Formats: sequence, C-alpha cells, structure tokens
Amino acid sequence: MHVLTKTLVSIHNQFGYSSIQYFDWFLDDCLASFGRKITNPPPESCIPVLFELGKQYAEMVIEADPFSDLLGLVYMELGSEYGKKRMGQFFTPDAVSTMCAEMTAPYSLTEPDRLHTLLEPASGAGSMLLVYVRVWLSRFHRVDNLGVYAVDLDSLCARMTALQLLSNCLVHPYDLGEIVVYQGNALADPDCWCRIVLATLPAHFERSDERVSAITPQLAKAQIDRVSTSEDQLGLFA
Repeated sequence: MHVLTKTLVSIHNQFGYSSIQYFDWFLDDCLASFGRKITNPPPESCIPVLFELGKQYAEMVIEADPFSDLLGLVYMELGSEYGKKRMGQFFTPDAVSTMCAEMTAPYSLTEPDRLHTLLEPASGAGSMLLVYVRVWLSRFHRVDNLGVYAVDLDSLCARMTALQLLSNCLVHPYDLGEIVVYQGNALADPDCWCRIVLATLPAHFERSDERVSAITPQLAKAQIDRVSTSEDQLGLFA
C-alpha cells in the first residue's frame, strides 16, 4: 500500500469527512497549483491534511519512473474500502496497458516534428495514456511531439488523469506537446463536456482548441456505431 493510501485510510472520518472526500479535495488542491480554480474549497480544518497529502504525492512522483500511474492504485484501494465500488470502476492493470501500448505505438515517424495525437475516451486514472507516453519516450526519446487527449465520465477520474500527466511533466524533464483533459460522456456531444485542463507547448498553441474539436466528434460517432442503439445500452453512458 502506498504511503499516500495509508494516510488517506488513516484520516477516514477525521473531522467527519471520508477518505474519498479528502482525495477529492487533494486533487483540486494539486490542480490549483497548475492554475485550475477550486470550485469546492475544503474547510480550513482540513487544509493541513491536504498539504501533507500533496507533499507525499510530490515525493512519490519524484521517486517513481517518469509517467507511472500512482493515483489509480490509490483510488482503487479507497474505492474498495470506502467508496462502495463507486461506478463499478476497475482500472486496467499496468501489464495490460503496457502490452496495448507496445502493440499500438509506432516504431518510426515519417514526420517526427509534427504533433501526433493520442485520444483516450475512458481514461480512468490515466494508466493507458501514461504507459503509452512511456513507450513513446523509449522509442523516440522525446514527447514534445505527442499530444495527449482524455475524456472520462467521472470527475475524479478526469482530474486524476490531468494531475498525473501534469505532475510528471513538471517533475521529470519531459514536456508533452499538449495535454487536454475533459470530464464528460465520450458518446455524447463534446460541447457538453467540462474541460479540466488544456496545457500546450508554445509551438502548438495556436491549433490546440481546433485540434480537439476536430478529433472528438469523430470519436463520438465511431464509438456510437460500435454499440447497440437500444436505450438500455446507451443509458449506461448517460
């Protein structure tokens, strides 16, 4: 069990708040460091605890290999203990994510300086994206030519994905070309999504929003074509 998980478990019901609630505030607090506005501020009594959680997470990112999934393990542990399995979420194991990334990532690039794009329509904690970035880095020794886009229905998951990508770019000497994360239904109209973060290197700044709007409607239609059109089936994604 990670140090961060142990701390979250130990403070369950402290000041009357669950570990999941502390985790929620922790994500907001960390993302605020990257400029995202906090819409649900925690009580002042909880701020010292959140400061300690943020410190522990920073130390974990520093000690771990670049683009490692740390928060997915924490969240699954908390969800099994206190979250009543929340939305029935079970994240992809690292070995499976690695296999998928090794099979799908290219071995060569005809346009190495162009911004290549990767889109995950159900990102969870960002495991698949993080592993793909690791594989890309191992093959091309750079990630500034890779734009990473993520969507998840669960606000906690979307924020975990955003935080893990941003914190790795901050701590380790690798800058992704673009990071765009949304909270929303990947099968619904992208105009209904809530943007969690948009971070773009200067070289790609002018085309960031246009690139996202060009990709996501195609994703939605492609996904819808692959599932039953019955109301019961699509209702799972509402």
